[in-house]
Amino acid sequence: TERDKVVAVIGTYGSSLAMAGGEVAEAAKIPMMGTSCTNP
Repeated sequence: TERDKVVAVIGTYGSSLAMAGGEVAEAAKIPMMGTSCTNP
């Protein structure tokens, strides 16, 4: 499926979304880069 072809995630618009999405990306072993996150 298309979901199986994801190689990375680029961009979220907030730290809370990045933190939640980061858990999903980590579990899937997919790199994720936030573009406007401010929470360390």
